[in-house]
Amino acid sequence: MPLAIGALGLAFAPRLDLLWIIVASIGSECSLVVALSLIGLKTSTTEETTQLSDMAQCVGYLLAAVGPTLAGTIYDITSGWRTVLIMLAVLAVAQTAIGIIIGRNTEAGR
Repeated sequence: MPLAIGALGLAFAPRLDLLWIIVASIGSECSLVVALSLIGLKTSTTEETTQLSDMAQCVGYLLAAVGPTLAGTIYDITSGWRTVLIMLAVLAVAQTAIGIIIGRNTEAGR
């Protein structure tokens, strides 16, 4: 949630930009730790872990490649960052919800 809070803070209270950047940075780093932890918790063999990690990295790098271009295009269309930041917040909330659902019962996932 810190990533969503930081993005919304930047969108609606940009004068506190340093605060929102710090909050969003903490959220971004926490997301990485949770993602890597879930890979280990949801797999039981080295082969499963490798396959899930490969898939997650493939999708992650694809999104990382497309994201900035998409954000720039939205900025050009709307002439501002507010829409991009709101979309980032929505994606961060969705990511949090998915992480909670996936991580709910680690024993049942194996």
